[in-house]
Amino acid sequence: MWMTAAAIILALFLLPACVNAHQDEENTLEQQDLTNLDIEDLLNINVTAASKKIERTSDAPASVTVITHDQIERYGYRNLQDALRSVVGLYASTDLNYGFLGVRGYAMPGDFNTRVLLLIDGVRINDPMYNQVPIDEDVPLDIRSVERIEIVKGPGSALWGSNAVLAVINLITRKANDVQYNRLAQSVGTNENYESFFEFHDDSSDKFQFAGSVTNMGSDGLHSIYFPEFDSPDTNNGIAKNVDGESAQRGYLSCSYGKLKMLFNAGDRRKDIPTAIYDTEFNQPGVWTDDYRSVMSLCYETKCSAK
Repeated sequence: MWMTAAAIILALFLLPACVNAHQDEENTLEQQDLTNLDIEDLLNINVTAASKKIERTSDAPASVTVITHDQIERYGYRNLQDALRSVVGLYASTDLNYGFLGVRGYAMPGDFNTRVLLLIDGVRINDPMYNQVPIDEDVPLDIRSVERIEIVKGPGSALWGSNAVLAVINLITRKANDVQYNRLAQSVGTNENYESFFEFHDDSSDKFQFAGSVTNMGSDGLHSIYFPEFDSPDTNNGIAKNVDGESAQRGYLSCSYGKLKMLFNAGDRRKDIPTAIYDTEFNQPGVWTDDYRSVMSLCYETKCSAK
């Protein structure tokens, strides 16, 4: 993760040296309390995933669902998979290694969500080798660092490319004016679960502003899982014990200097696999997957797809 820290420090030094530009102040509906809006105002919420430009949901040429930061906090969504389960027409499952997403009744077995496009502030996150979409703890952004989630159901390949067959999901990160105060949240639960979340921001300057968060989580998972396919005395009667652990570290930094904007986010997740995948021995520790993802984007405001 030292490369992550180095990239963040380098970006902080480079941004103030860029050309100064006056930042336009926009009173968008995303900055309001959505619980106080009527139906007409809700139809005027701005989205970007439908047409690659800011437009009202009522004008978007697609079926668009928006999950706000307030809803994420209110319902206690732990990750993107939890949030997507609340959307009509979407359903999520897991093989105790990766999460899988079905859209409008379509979910091909063994398909790593390759027919769904995932964006963070309009930047593609799909795996460059398998076109895989992470929806579990392997998403390189903590769900509490998301200002809103835009879900566009239906084909969008003509606009976004070959992966946008079933849906486009755009995660809009929290900017400096979205974060009200710095906070440190720590939690310890059952099964030796732990999580630390630190969110920070600085909007004191009219020109240079930044916001970000750092998350560290770990879990022992389920202590005992029964698999009828391995129900034999040679394989512990089909019971896998203490081989479902998981750990993840994530961080992001969003900076703006006038109309110039920079986003950097990275995540490293390790998941123990209890299912004897790839002909490994059942109920044996030491089988895991390790996923690392990082994205950095730099854009001028007229080219940015997010607010």
